[in-house]
Amino acid sequence: VQLNHVSKTYSFLVQRRPPVHAVKNLSMNIYSGQLTALLGHNGAGKSTTISMITGLIPPTSGQIIINGLDIATSMDKVRDILGLCPQYNILFDHLTVREHLRLFATLKGHPSNDIDNEINRMVEDLMLTDKLDTLSSALSGGMKRKLSVGIALIANSKVVVLDEPTSGMDPAARRSTWEMLQRFRMDRTILFTTHFMDEADVLGDRIAIMGEGRVRCCGSPFFLKTRYGVGFHLILSKDMNSDSSRILQLVQKHIPHAQLESAISAECKVLLPHGSSSAFPALFEDIERNKSVLQIFSIGLSETSIEEVFMKIVEEDEPDEIVTVTNPQINHLPIAHDDTLQEIPSQFINVGPQSVFDIVILKNSGLQLFFQQFYALLLKRIINSLRNYLVLFSALLPFLFVIISLIIEQQIPKPGDSPSLLMSLDRYEESHVPYTYDRMSNTTVDFIRSYEKYLQQLPKAPNLIDLTENNTRPCQDGTSTNVTSYLACIGQRSLLDLSDRYHIGASVTMNSTQNVLNIIALFNNQPYHVPPLTLNTITNALLKQYSSPTMSNSTIYVTNHPLPRSLTEAISDFQSQQFFGFRMASSIVFGFGFLMAAYAVFLIKERISKAKHLQFLSGANGFTFWCSTFLWDLIYYILATVLIIFIWAIFYWAAGSVKEDLKVYLTSGRLGYTIL
Repeated sequence: VQLNHVSKTYSFLVQRRPPVHAVKNLSMNIYSGQLTALLGHNGAGKSTTISMITGLIPPTSGQIIINGLDIATSMDKVRDILGLCPQYNILFDHLTVREHLRLFATLKGHPSNDIDNEINRMVEDLMLTDKLDTLSSALSGGMKRKLSVGIALIANSKVVVLDEPTSGMDPAARRSTWEMLQRFRMDRTILFTTHFMDEADVLGDRIAIMGEGRVRCCGSPFFLKTRYGVGFHLILSKDMNSDSSRILQLVQKHIPHAQLESAISAECKVLLPHGSSSAFPALFEDIERNKSVLQIFSIGLSETSIEEVFMKIVEEDEPDEIVTVTNPQINHLPIAHDDTLQEIPSQFINVGPQSVFDIVILKNSGLQLFFQQFYALLLKRIINSLRNYLVLFSALLPFLFVIISLIIEQQIPKPGDSPSLLMSLDRYEESHVPYTYDRMSNTTVDFIRSYEKYLQQLPKAPNLIDLTENNTRPCQDGTSTNVTSYLACIGQRSLLDLSDRYHIGASVTMNSTQNVLNIIALFNNQPYHVPPLTLNTITNALLKQYSSPTMSNSTIYVTNHPLPRSLTEAISDFQSQQFFGFRMASSIVFGFGFLMAAYAVFLIKERISKAKHLQFLSGANGFTFWCSTFLWDLIYYILATVLIIFIWAIFYWAAGSVKEDLKVYLTSGRLGYTIL
């Protein structure tokens, strides 16, 4: 496993806090056939590093290569060889040990005919043979941890990541797990984290210590002890009256750089540097000869431990400890010019030791305690709600649903009469108007000229066909042709052409004996509204013929108004209008349903995580707890209600199509407020 300049930075949606650099430019190699221990204090970046290696979270920058495969592009192939034991047991309560191992062996692609043998081998190594058919929920904490380790190792996983694999195990189980991991390390790359320094010392072929998101040191335990250790500790048990300086002189005679580490009561510790082990035989012989003189009872020798190395690395990361004086009167004493404190008055000096149990703390009680607890519980709910963006969004959902409902309602046409329709030849795409007249009568000629003038003044002037003139065109052979014969010929040539393009026509003759103008208006009965249209054309031609010059531009318009609505239609219209209230109520209930769910989620989480029980143990009572919960939920509810009334008022005063529908909510006895 190769980590090349890997970093992970967590940024916040609201830039009120600076980004958190969990891992900073981490480069490290984890070798096959070795157990690599990853150590670090809480928050050092161990779990983040493991999550990036296993693909749970992507790195912000850098590259992670596992068995030659980049996890950014080949994570599916990496999962075939990867085994993970997370920090917390992730098991199915209703599956047995056998079923767990079978499930993960199958998921990892182990041959089906060998799965049972693999399960038997694994439970023998885990020492869970007698628990093979036991539900995981019935296992102890240590056994669950063993099962999690077995899930990571089963099916010959080549790269195994173990996050605190022995946490919760008893000493015997820990020792057996160590032995199992040492057997399984052949041909595998195993990375594990732990807070037990002895575990890292025993298991780790290489140890990496992290701090502040970086690897501070990495190497074998011997290398780390030699590089960062202080040497050997010579521990001597002596008489309380024995002189420690004489013991140190004896040790320094053999090892000149030896230092007295501590001399407390009946124990004396001497620090021996690295490289002085060759002088140990002569030193121990000399101490044995002078035991009675120096009043020494026993001799012990220990090497620098990994824990000391770890503490030294951690201390380098931590800032220097600042010592402060908490007494305000002492803090305000004047300081002398030589940067030393003046003599402190005796009343500020504590002569004898004082136990913390001697300090009397007067705790609040009664009404003051009630308001204090109420404020703390209410503040807890407020902070959790404000930092949970989903909860904040749920308070806006009723408001958003009402807006959507009102917008949709505005777009739905209201029941009512159709608009009036103006009769005009412009409504048709293309129109041909054939006509004939008596050319020998001035009256008919004047009428036809008025007829032509009216049609030519239309925005979409039709094609005028004068059949009286001797023209040659389809269905006219150069002589005057009758309108009816012409239209019949057009219909024989193309019935579609006759139906779509020939809408109106006219035939005008003069009865000279009676001095009467005979006008026949022709119309096509296929399109709607053509009969009144052809009649309107004739009347407009007559208006223009007999009007004075000042009135020659006058026009008669024909409008088709819808018939009055029937009683059945009126009832249907009334029923359709009642659906507004139903849709509005549905949107409000739907939105408030999400809001109520947001209330319940937090309470359920508190119950499941035992946080509610912890609060009750700390002194809160049910009345205070539920009062604070009710108050904050009520505030959230009122916020959503005010937003709904606000949007109602906006749509009402905007005089939209929903104004009449909203009147019942805003003006009719405050019915809407009562409903909310």
